[in-house]
Amino acid sequence: MSRRTAKGRKTMIVALALVAIAGVLVYKVGRVSYEKYQITKHISTIDGELKALSAKSDDLHVLIKRLNDDAYVEKEARKKLNLQKEGEKAVIIVGGRDTTIQKKESAQSAAESKESNPRKWFRALFGK
Repeated sequence: MSRRTAKGRKTMIVALALVAIAGVLVYKVGRVSYEKYQITKHISTIDGELKALSAKSDDLHVLIKRLNDDAYVEKEARKKLNLQKEGEKAVIIVGGRDTTIQKKESAQSAAESKESNPRKWFRALFGK
């Protein structure tokens, strides 16, 4: 009987050793897989930032080209600094078409304000 128990103990020790080795291997593979996942996630984040910075760089290049354009600089100088070329005169138009539109709108709002609130609701709901 002692042979069987000795053989059983040996088998048990070998089985436990194999389970321990398998556990260590699973742990190591899991850790490496998690690190790979983290690196892939970081790479995708950096790719997104790269695309955003590339788009911003393109926008800035377009802005630089526009600001270096003499026609644009002249237009902005006229608009913001009120600069004029020789022989040009500034003309200010007072009371054009906009004032008549504003008068009509104010007359309509005054007529609507004289109307009672229930009548406004009735007109809004039934269109009469």
